[in-house]
Order: sequence, then C-alpha cells, then structure tokens
Amino acid sequence: MPKIIVSLANAEDQENICSALRLKRHSVKALPPATPEENPKAVAQRMVDEKAQVAIVDYLVEDAFSVKMLQAATDHARIPRFIFVLPEDAPLSHVLMAVNEGASAILQRPVNLESLDNYIERAINGPSRFRYELDMENTRAEEIAEMEHEFKVMKMQMASTRKLISFLMSTPLSAQHRTALVVSDSNYQQDYLKKPLEDHGFMVHLATNPDEGTRVALAEKPRIVISDLEMEGKNGIEFCHDLKITQKFMPCFFVICTANSEKVDTVMAPGNGVDACVIKPSNESGNQELIATAAMGLLL
Repeated sequence: MPKIIVSLANAEDQENICSALRLKRHSVKALPPATPEENPKAVAQRMVDEKAQVAIVDYLVEDAFSVKMLQAATDHARIPRFIFVLPEDAPLSHVLMAVNEGASAILQRPVNLESLDNYIERAINGPSRFRYELDMENTRAEEIAEMEHEFKVMKMQMASTRKLISFLMSTPLSAQHRTALVVSDSNYQQDYLKKPLEDHGFMVHLATNPDEGTRVALAEKPRIVISDLEMEGKNGIEFCHDLKITQKFMPCFFVICTANSEKVDTVMAPGNGVDACVIKPSNESGNQELIATAAMGLLL
C-alpha cells in the first residue's frame, strides 16, 4: 500500500517529486493526472481507492474542480491528506477555498523538494486533515497584503451579517414556517448546510437529488429550498424550474449554492426563477451569509 500518491500533469515535476520522495524512503506511486473534463467525484473516488496517506495533485482551477473533488472526498471515512500544486495563474480566492476545505498544503511551482518532505511528514503525523499549511516561500509582499486586506474585509462583513441575522430572525414573520429543504448529492455538503440552519431554529429536510427534492418539497412544503448547483442528472437551475414552474410549488424561496463565484451571474439570469445564489459556505462567514439569505427569504 503506497503511503504517497503523486498525480501531476507535468511529467518532469512528477518524476522529480517521486524520485526525491523515494530517496527519503517513502513508498510512492505515480498516477495519471486528473483533467477538468472528468467528474470530480470519480477523481476523488480514485484517490480514496488507493488508500494512501497523502496525495500530491495538481490544483485545477476550472469550474472549481479541485474544491469539488476535495468536498467529494470528505464523504469517505478514509481519505488521503491532499497537497495541491498551484498553477502559475491561480486566483487568490481559489487558494482560500482550498485551505478552507482542508487542504494539508498549497505549494507553488517550482516545488521546493526539501520543504515538500516536511509538509508530507506534517500531513502524515499531524492531528487531522484539517491542519492547514501554506507555502509562502515564493509569495510576493503585495500578495500577502492582499490576503490580509481580504481577511479584514471578511471580518467587517461578518459583523454586519450578524446584525442582519439578529434583526431578521427576531421579526414575527420569521418565526412562521421556519422550514428548509437542503438538496445535495454530497452527504458532507448536506451535513455542512444543515447544521447552521438548525442552529438558527430551522426544521431541515434533506434530499440527495432533485427528483427526491421535488417529492420532499411537495410533501413537507418547506419555505426555503437550498440546492447544490452541480448534481448528477438535473442541475440546481433545472431543479428550480421543475419545482417552481412545472410543479407550481409556491411560496418558495429558492437558493443555489455553488463553489464557483464566476457562475453566480449565470445562476441569477432572468427566467431561471432562482431567488438567491451564495458561495458554498466553508467557514463561519459563509455560514452567516447562508443564514442571512434564508432569513431574508422568510420575509419575502
């Protein structure tokens, strides 16, 4: 059983990393690299099936592929600790998403082979997969300043959102029909969305796909529906159309969650029937945005 799997598109990088790790007496196996055309869940399953402790893989920006792959991997009891190698043009937002989802390390090219061994030892021997490491060796001062600014803005937004939630949830109307339906084909995502809703007094129903979601909605009549965008079969937009237009299920405040901020405009295009689109929560700030959106939906 290999302790480490390496799956990189750059053949030279893959060979150098595998050779360096074998010199350190690690058990290493090279795998073909993932491509954006594949299903992130299938790639996650492939990594899990190897039963390795650490996976060193390319970070794929397209359609938030690597974030979705990491989320899918968390549905399994035994998963490797992921070390991502960034492309040169990876946006800072993707780095933050990967860290929030539990990446053990985020490395830039060219990979420092000496420091890589340290990251692997920390990943294997650390207390959990949620030990965050960020290779700052090649990060410019202006990039660090940008990260600090984003965190400062995030703290201000969290404070404002707390006030909004407090106001919305204290109104008489918000106490009525505080029910929600969460639809996702990821058990991990279901649980992650369910907890903050229940913490704020929502009765939460769950469904694993849009067809089941439609049946649950018609039976339980939730006021808020929160759906993944990308799912097997129908996507979230098609689910919204089926529920609100075909089934004429009203009143219904329909929220779509996506890991890709670039898809928000597409989701909210006129005619889709979607009431709100939020980035999948991966921290307290994201949870608060979700609750504020759901609370607003109770009043509209």
